[in-house]
Parts: sequence; structure tokens; C-alpha cells
Amino acid sequence: MVFFTARSEPITNIDSLSQHVRFLILSLPDNGLLKFSPFAIEKTLKSIGGSPKTVKRLKSGDLLIETSSAVQTKSFLLSEKFLDHPLSVTIHRGLNSSRGVVSEDELVGSSEAEILEGLSSQGVIAVRRINIKREGKLIPTKHLILTFNTTKLPTTIKAGFLSCPVKPYIPNPLRCFNCQKFGHSKTACRGKLTCSKCSTVGHSFNDCTSSDIKCRNCTQAHTADSKLCPQFKTEKKIQELRVKKNIPYSEAKKLIPDQNLETYAKTVKTYLPQNIQPEKQTTKIHCPTCCCQPVTPNKSPIKTRSPSTSTVFEKTQLPTTSQVTDKPQASGLRSATASPRKLTSKTSERTKQLKKSEQWERAKESKAAKRARVLTEKRKQNSTLHKKIFEKRGFPKRTREGFQC
Repeated sequence: MVFFTARSEPITNIDSLSQHVRFLILSLPDNGLLKFSPFAIEKTLKSIGGSPKTVKRLKSGDLLIETSSAVQTKSFLLSEKFLDHPLSVTIHRGLNSSRGVVSEDELVGSSEAEILEGLSSQGVIAVRRINIKREGKLIPTKHLILTFNTTKLPTTIKAGFLSCPVKPYIPNPLRCFNCQKFGHSKTACRGKLTCSKCSTVGHSFNDCTSSDIKCRNCTQAHTADSKLCPQFKTEKKIQELRVKKNIPYSEAKKLIPDQNLETYAKTVKTYLPQNIQPEKQTTKIHCPTCCCQPVTPNKSPIKTRSPSTSTVFEKTQLPTTSQVTDKPQASGLRSATASPRKLTSKTSERTKQLKKSEQWERAKESKAAKRARVLTEKRKQNSTLHKKIFEKRGFPKRTREGFQC
């Protein structure tokens, strides 16, 4: 037999339902599906309408399947037997539909039945108005909760001549009024009666005589129905994930990490001493030529050799800026004779860079510029040669007084 959600009404319009229904629950009497192996169940599912998109076993032992097409949904809705046992197929109440919120001032005067009749052609199957209670009276608001027969929520909807935007409806977390925990209702509760004010077991909020206020879920100083509770905020995030991804509550809860979970890193951090790493000892060197930098002390002796004698000096503190300014000649001699090798290396590097730059300029010059440069170089060479020849031969030099040999 085929049923619609939790009601015991047989489905008559299978063709229209199969167009948008994708999640079905298969069940046998006396939890008969628990007696069969997964291999036998898979073969039977393939024989009815092909392999479904997903198959999951519920806590009750029933199977939750997700079909891949309308034809497959129809074949499962029409099936009556499963492994020679009477099969009952029910449509999942939450996963096959989506709910959105519409806020419109002009719809405040319209009744829920009138709105449902006007929006039924756009896939709306239920309408509920949000009411607020003030001074013991229910006041209707402009906010309407619309239930659509599809999993994909439309962005807008036409209410007569009005174009109303549709926002996703995120319900408040479900809290049990018996044990005060989240995730189930009072009808499905297996826990004990717990007070929502003092969180003690054995009495309700109406019979509470204690002055202490303690939350059942987070043990803080507020009641269990407070919206400031951290557990309430995490449950709100779970509901948001469930609505946006269209997944069951149990799967959405796994995606949210447990904030109260004590990890290994947290426990180690609490027991470790605060000052584990010793601070590095540094000595400040005041140099007149460069900015001062902290340097780690080196206790090993430094060996220095002179051309005459070799002595070993242990490292001592360098003179400060005030001491250096008092003796400018000594500091100048030190800076001049400190590192001649470094100076020679620097000059050689500079000459190499200049040669490279000259070569690069020569490579870039044009033919006419090259000819002019070569001619000028030849003229310079010729002039120097002539001068040398005149000096060797001893030609007389011209002066004001005359020629001198």
C-alpha cells in the first residue's frame, strides 16, 4: 500500500506527485526489512524500478531512498510487494518540500485559505501566518510561511498583481519539553522529566521551588529556553544547514563541530608551563658607523694575528658612542685599517660592473657611432705617439724668447 507522509490516506494522483517527489520511505510489517541481507534488498530494488540514487537505513529499520527520475518514483509508488511481503511506501514529509517566507503588507487582510487558493497553481501546498502574542492577544503579522511541493525554492511568487520575493524559512531549533534537550519532541522522548529552570530531574517548571537558575544544555545561569544559550545558537546553525542543503537533521549535525569537545591540544596547553622557551641573551653593540643591532654573545675566544706577534684576545664589550667621540683619531685609524681585503674586493666588483656597462653600451651603439669612436681612439693613439717621438729626438721647443734645444 502507498501512503502520504504520516497520514493514512492512500495516494490517488500518482502521476502529478511523481513529478516532484524524490524521497520515499519503504517499510515492511514487523520491521521485516531487518531480516534480509543488503544484497537481497539491492536486487529487489533494481527489479522494481532500477537502482535508486541513494539508499539509507533509518533507526526504525525502514529504508529511505532517493529516486533519480519521475518514472522511477512512479514505479516505486505503484509497487505492492517486496520479497513476497506487503510493501508500504510513504512520501517523506520534509525532504520533498521546501518552505519560504513572504512579507507583504497588502496580504494582511487576506485569509490563509484565500492565499492558498490563489497560489496553488504555483506549487504552494500550505500557508501559515506568523502571529505574535501581546497582552494575551494574538496579533497577525505580514509574514507568511509558504510550503512548496518542490525541493528547490523559487526566488519570487506572484500574489495577484504583486511580485513577492521569497526567502528561505529557517525554523527555530526543536527542543523537548520533557528532558529539555534539542533534536526531538516530547512525543519521541525517552529521557526523564527535567526542570527547564534549575535543570533538576523529577519535576517540571511549574512545580519548581528552587531559586537557582541553571541551563540543562550548557550549565550556565539561564533557563533552558533562553535564546542566548550557546547550544541554542549551534542548533540554529544546524537548522540553517539542513534547510540550505536539504539534508536530514542527523547529517546536518555532523557538519557542525562540537565546541565543547575537549581536544588533545587544549588539554596539553592547560598543563604546560607558560615560560617553556628561555629568552635568548643579547648584547647591544653601539657602533658609530652603522645602526645598533642586538647580537648574541659568543663566549669562545677570538684569535688575531699580527705580522710580528700572534696573541689571543678574549671578547670584551666594545666602546660606546661617547667613548668613540672622545678619540676620533683612533676610531679613524681602525676604520681605515680594519679590512683592506673588503675594500679591494669592493673596488674590483665596481670595475667589473663598469666594464660590463661599457660593453653593453658598445653593443647598443650604431655603426656611425662606432666609426666615430674608432676614429677618435686612433687620433688619440697617434697624438701620443708623435709626442713620444718628439721627446726622444730632442727637437727644439718653442718659447717666448725663442727656440731652446
